[in-house]
Amino acid sequence: MAGPQPHHKDEDTILKCCRTSRRLLGQPYDCGATFVVRYSEDAVVKFGVFYTREVANQRLAHSILDPKIVRVPEVYHYFRRGKYGFLVMEYIKGTPCKTLAQPEEIEKIAIAVQHINSCHGDRNKLGPAGGGITWGAVWSYEQIVIEDMEDLEKYFNDRLVREVAYEAPVCFDKSPVVFVHCDIVQQNIIWCDDGTVALLDWAHAGWYPRLFELVALYAARPSQYHFDTGTWDSVGDFPEALAARLRQ
Repeated sequence: MAGPQPHHKDEDTILKCCRTSRRLLGQPYDCGATFVVRYSEDAVVKFGVFYTREVANQRLAHSILDPKIVRVPEVYHYFRRGKYGFLVMEYIKGTPCKTLAQPEEIEKIAIAVQHINSCHGDRNKLGPAGGGITWGAVWSYEQIVIEDMEDLEKYFNDRLVREVAYEAPVCFDKSPVVFVHCDIVQQNIIWCDDGTVALLDWAHAGWYPRLFELVALYAARPSQYHFDTGTWDSVGDFPEALAARLRQ
């Protein structure tokens, strides 16, 4: 069954499922406050305190990425009740990523990341796909608005002065603006039954300089050091001077 069906938009039934279901597939971790439950044979519901930027990012990713390289769950329906959001999306059959023991698995993830980053954007339109708040590990989980390169450079230069007394200005003039996921961690990866990699949780995604994808891998350490190191090295194309500094 492909595409949204009537039961995907039955909000009363969805709410009841979220209140009573014991088929819990995911639960809060890190800075998250969301749960994922199996809603039907073809759909899951992610619900809790999260924002529409994730929905817009995921819809865009599903529409522009090649599913033969990286699968993105199709968004079927989204609605809010008070401060809580409910995202109904495609259930992807597969195995959650727990460890990466094989080089070919690292390589598949690196190819997926490179494919995502091959989608180029407008240097004057940064941020999540639908606009609004920028958020994630790269930004120390601050909620800020980054709309263009001027906003981006000001944020990082102010932060460098404030946190490390580093006064040499940062400039992203030569950095291509691409679509990035910025949360490539093991719990966001599913190995599909056909061997394709699927990526979940697009809350941190958006249009930013490509190096932010690599910096996000660094920011996830030390909890998954070996995963990040392997993926980082396989993705490549990262300024060596910056890579060396971040690895210290």
